[in-house]
Amino acid sequence: MNYDAGAMEPELVRALLSWDAQATLALNGLAGAAPPRAWELGWQAVTLLGTGMIVVPVALAAWEGRAAGRRRFALRALVALAAVGIAAGLAALVLKPLVARPRPAAALASVHVVGDALYGLGFPSGHATAAGAGAAAIAVLQRRRRSVGVAAAVGAALVALSRVALGQHYVLDVLAGLLLGAAIAAPLALWGLGRAAVGDPTEARAPSTPT
Repeated sequence: MNYDAGAMEPELVRALLSWDAQATLALNGLAGAAPPRAWELGWQAVTLLGTGMIVVPVALAAWEGRAAGRRRFALRALVALAAVGIAAGLAALVLKPLVARPRPAAALASVHVVGDALYGLGFPSGHATAAGAGAAAIAVLQRRRRSVGVAAAVGAALVALSRVALGQHYVLDVLAGLLLGAAIAAPLALWGLGRAAVGDPTEARAPSTPT
């Protein structure tokens, strides 16, 4: 049997996109379940976390770094902020126009949209990208406290799910956003924080530098 890559690839892509549409409609039904208004308001509240995820790692850095000195606090806060900002900016400015994938409202007639329908480009989801980056930065900042990192990951997943439930993104949009955000934020945070990361026991033994 001869393998025809040119013939196989479009079929695989069509199968993937077909699965994506079906999964999106299935999860999107969560927002349309009874009681509709309360359910929708709940998902709208969750999706706001995607916008606010940038604040969480910075707030954690400020709280945990209060006894570590101004320089270390500033480093942690700025790295966390940069990680989320770069990831979200990359998604919005580079990948969305490059992929040019429309949102569900433009292609799925039966999608249930909560709020104003968005018809712009949707891949990857900016909310999911910010949430993934924020969760990764939190996990690095609190790497000695695994429960905090797990809670951040759960929160990011809920933000991603909310974007599908509200009819604003496909499943692949939010999965790509989560992975993109985490892939950018985690290495950047590790590089910037180094051994001065919050919770590192070696930090307490480090000698202080006179100012």
